[in-house]
Amino acid sequence: MRVRVATKRDSVGYDTDPPLGTARVGVDTERAWRTPRMKIYLMRHAHAEEGDRMDPERPLTKIGKWQADVMQKFVKQAGCKMDLVLTSDFKRGLDTGDYFRPKKARHVILKQLRPPENGFEAPDSANAAWVAIHKAIKPDDQHVLVVGHGPQIHAL
Repeated sequence: MRVRVATKRDSVGYDTDPPLGTARVGVDTERAWRTPRMKIYLMRHAHAEEGDRMDPERPLTKIGKWQADVMQKFVKQAGCKMDLVLTSDFKRGLDTGDYFRPKKARHVILKQLRPPENGFEAPDSANAAWVAIHKAIKPDDQHVLVVGHGPQIHAL
């Protein structure tokens, strides 16, 4: 059984027991089970102007900018500093992601995060998006934000 433990020394939380089988394969168990977990945050882009869903130039509205600002403040208060922000190449996704990207964070644009041509392709496009997300993440990334489009982001 695994239990998340947070102490003053490790505020991220670690497993209390080393992973099963690590001693058999020669992994340094003390180090292996002390590795912090990566957190992936999924977010739909903020409110955009009305128009064609496949229009890549639709900007955020005033409400959308307010939504992104409020979420950014919430994330900051929670102590999350994004190491990687993944967005589509659509303006509304890029603009939403910009609110969450500190100067040191990497930003990767993935065409796989574009909205599906029709809403019924969401599961297939979600699989392709997961593969692209996995390839973009580096081992030292602890907090990863994925800004996508509906209904695909819901399928992720």
